[in-house]
Amino acid sequence: MADHFNGVWNDGPRWRKSSHSGSPDKAGDVTCVEIARLGSARGLRDSTQHGRGPVLALSRADFTALIDRAKLGDLDLPAA
Repeated sequence: MADHFNGVWNDGPRWRKSSHSGSPDKAGDVTCVEIARLGSARGLRDSTQHGRGPVLALSRADFTALIDRAKLGDLDLPAA
């Protein structure tokens, strides 16, 4: 189950930026994603928010399923 968090995590997670961050997507927009371990959960955030935006927290199983589906292309947007 996912939930959102607006604030600072007290345990100071180590955020890691995607190796694709800063690369333009198909529409030419620059996208940046960071992930971190948040206890037993995994956090995702938009790094263009400079740590001030919302964090999506997923269980480890849900995070793994999300990454697997993304790698398969299941989450790609349809071509315009």
